[in-house]
Amino acid sequence: SICYLSARNYVHRDIAARNVLLTKTLVAKVGDFGLCRHLNEALYTTKGGRLPIKWMAIESLKLYECTTKSDVWSYGVFLFELFSMGDGPFPGVQPADMIEHLESGHRNKQPVNCPNEIYDLMQACWQSDPGKRPSFSQLSAYLRAMLKVDDESNGYLNMKDADCAYIDVNDIKYIAEQYSKTSVSDDRIAELNQAFHLKL
Repeated sequence: SICYLSARNYVHRDIAARNVLLTKTLVAKVGDFGLCRHLNEALYTTKGGRLPIKWMAIESLKLYECTTKSDVWSYGVFLFELFSMGDGPFPGVQPADMIEHLESGHRNKQPVNCPNEIYDLMQACWQSDPGKRPSFSQLSAYLRAMLKVDDESNGYLNMKDADCAYIDVNDIKYIAEQYSKTSVSDDRIAELNQAFHLKL
């Protein structure tokens, strides 16, 4: 869907996990077009407002310039969110410090169970020079090649060797407590087990 937008000269300006919705059949749909703009020229200069600082490309932060290549940067941050199992970008870095942080060469670290090929793709999205970032059509082709679509995989990325591919029932309580930062009762764990169709 982002390929579709970029091919029609639209810049989304807020590509993030929070703006990707799943249908009942688990088809991902991009939402929240509140910041979306049509590009009459190669770039759009923002006029302010509330912006997703930690998802923004370095040129967008410095010069308020938005292009499809700044959306590519945000897509790299979106991939980081997915493969870190929902971590936010740049933990511990204040929004006011982001320009200096990025200009110093810092980028999000590789998530623990993220395949090297995916992290390489993220880093390509985070090139300081927008011209060196891949296009959305290139990203799409690369990801499709990685998926190895066949009857057995049903189009899913093969992560069977990754620790995160399967959830251990014994870890549910720990995960729930980390997520909620509070103690979780055994009754709630039983509900979670039932919800995930897991057997104790």
